[in-house]
Amino acid sequence: MPRKGETTQKEEQYIFLNSSIQNLNEAHAILKTIKAEPKNKLKVPAFNYALILYSMPYGKSRGIQQNSHILPSTYIPKEFIDLHKKITFSRDKIYAHDDLTEKEAEINVFEFRMPAGKTFETISIMQNILKGELFPKIDEIAILIEKSLDKLIAESNRLSQEILKLRKITPVKTSNK
Repeated sequence: MPRKGETTQKEEQYIFLNSSIQNLNEAHAILKTIKAEPKNKLKVPAFNYALILYSMPYGKSRGIQQNSHILPSTYIPKEFIDLHKKITFSRDKIYAHDDLTEKEAEINVFEFRMPAGKTFETISIMQNILKGELFPKIDEIAILIEKSLDKLIAESNRLSQEILKLRKITPVKTSNK
């Protein structure tokens, strides 16, 4: 049994799992708010943040007992694997980072002639802005999160029972919800 203040690898796994549940719950709550308040001016940045929250458990999280934790794809329903990949790719390349390779940006120089004969030049940047492409899938993303949460909560309950047994504490029966 670990000493007070020490965390076992299994306990650290449980903490990571529940942190993941918290992130997905927060992402889901944001998506529900966006749907309930479609005219809210903050819906686009809120949506972007929901995608970042969703993606967090699927990236590396440093641990003490275990070098890094990453939520495995077993928690993602098979029918949503492509959507999950698109979300995590977009998070890595567009929402959380400003990856120029994805923008496919070009510079265009324009010359303008004013009626008085004066001319001036300006530069504009043309780019492939991908930030809005996932927004129409908001309902699918919410269902993906709900189904993933069902699996995560079941695993959290299983792990909590295991930890209690290891600590020789009588587990209390819990439901999966």
